[in-house]
Amino acid sequence: MDKNSTLNKKLKSYSALAGTLIAAGSTADAQIVYTNVNPDVTLTLAGTATYNLDLDNGGVIDFILATGSDTYMYNGTFPVPYNYAIVAPNPVTTNAISGDADNNAIAHSLNDPIDNNLTWNDQSVSPIQYLGVTIPLISYTVGNFPGTTDKYIGFKFDLAGQTHYGWARVDVSALSNQIVLKDYAYDATPNTPIPAGATVTSIFENLANNTNIFATDNVINVQLNKPTVGTLVVTDALGKEIAKETINNTNIAISMKEQSAGVYFVTIRQEEGSYTKKVMIK
Repeated sequence: MDKNSTLNKKLKSYSALAGTLIAAGSTADAQIVYTNVNPDVTLTLAGTATYNLDLDNGGVIDFILATGSDTYMYNGTFPVPYNYAIVAPNPVTTNAISGDADNNAIAHSLNDPIDNNLTWNDQSVSPIQYLGVTIPLISYTVGNFPGTTDKYIGFKFDLAGQTHYGWARVDVSALSNQIVLKDYAYDATPNTPIPAGATVTSIFENLANNTNIFATDNVINVQLNKPTVGTLVVTDALGKEIAKETINNTNIAISMKEQSAGVYFVTIRQEEGSYTKKVMIK
């Protein structure tokens, strides 16, 4: 089965947006910058099939996750359907994915080191890496992710001309027809390894357990269960800062009436780290 030729054609359509976005800078107050995808993003053949992953939330697509299905002609005459789950670096970058010689992404476990000692596959090796490929007709599956939960994809990506390492936590169905993206993170210090699943644990758990961030109408609401010292920042999907204020109250409301509908990122920054949540303004 010539998987590469078929999937490579599809990848061109998945990555069409990559060249249209404007690069935006990103800074971090902590070494590890963590983003909780809440709610989880589920990619299925019947629904949303692709996801543009912006690891640093800077407005540029770093990687693409996708599910799909197709057929190949067995012996040139018999059509055989198959499903696939893939991850791909933005084709206009030098970004790379931790993989093997067969272009299968490695399914890292919690705390596996994501560093330069891994095999890194970029566009020069292959435009895509397989999470899994399954032929349901004969129960044939290749790849390291099908039927797994809470496994990590390893990333190496360029940020402002420097190399950074990161991860994304996913579930992949046994039939390779569904990906669930749960969260992702990267180390803000260039050329610094990051353990798979690593977060700024104490600050993240503290803020996640004591913060409620949500949007109602044209207002972003931030509710803190206890007083917090830090800064609240709202950015749009291109990384442009929309609002910034010092946290001096446990209930904060930020008007978004002058902003367009779309995705925004709300970040609470403290000296120890930061916590980001994505909200939708309709």
